[in-house]
Amino acid sequence: MRRITNISVKVVFVLAFLLPVKIFYAQVSDAQVKAMFIYNFLKYIEWPIESSTGNIKICVIGAEDIAGELEVLAAKKKFNNRSIDVTEFNNKDRFHIIVLANNKQDYLNTISKLEHLKNTLIITNEWKSVGKSAAINFLRIDQKVRFDLNITAAKAAQLHISDQLTSLAHSVQQ
Repeated sequence: MRRITNISVKVVFVLAFLLPVKIFYAQVSDAQVKAMFIYNFLKYIEWPIESSTGNIKICVIGAEDIAGELEVLAAKKKFNNRSIDVTEFNNKDRFHIIVLANNKQDYLNTISKLEHLKNTLIITNEWKSVGKSAAINFLRIDQKVRFDLNITAAKAAQLHISDQLTSLAHSVQQ
């Protein structure tokens, strides 16, 4: 009888622990996951030396949900003692990262023509055809957020992507 009680207590404990974890993950939105990906990309990408000082500047165009989640992260976290600024696009500012929603493809032309944005990581959000300029594209596979890497675009922007990040990508275009 004591053995059954011990097993029952263990089962209740495991269920009490795992159930909230499962509920937590069910409540995480795609925007939260993408914001965390973007923050973590900072750990695995090296920018040219002129971009290695000052605040990290991230611009999100047309994906307000992702921008909102990045702002929440930026209020809580820094990266290598550097603040993270989430701002709107303008033609004069430099950005480390620009995230483009799937209906904002026209911005890619503008961005590619601006010399001061040549070292910018371009991330697209679930685009069918990324083209040559975007180094990362988010996509959904089996109800999960994944990303593809375009190494050619990263090299053109003079960005170095670590092998660790490359190994995590759904697919890698050389």
